[in-house]
Amino acid sequence: MFILILFASSAAMAHPPSSIDVSIKDNSITLIVKHQVANPLDHYISSVKVISGEKVIFEGSFKEQSSKDEHTIDIPLKDIKRPFKITVEAVCNKWGRLTKEIEIK
Repeated sequence: MFILILFASSAAMAHPPSSIDVSIKDNSITLIVKHQVANPLDHYISSVKVISGEKVIFEGSFKEQSSKDEHTIDIPLKDIKRPFKITVEAVCNKWGRLTKEIEIK
């Protein structure tokens, strides 16, 4: 019974990212992955992948989160041609993932 309660409480504290915001400036994409945590060294966004068409344009692994509220990633790109679509997948190190398709106009 104790193990079941322990497992349930740890799963309740873990959660997927809540949203992904994207902005473009010059030749870079900034991703802001919203993920509120108490300790960004223990509970964080562990990986992010960005795909455009069939091409992976960014794939990163992390051991901590930028802040208690979010993880920010700047991705330099050469020759950004609009419009285009990207798919972003962000994964929590404890539990859950969020995938979002975004059209950049």
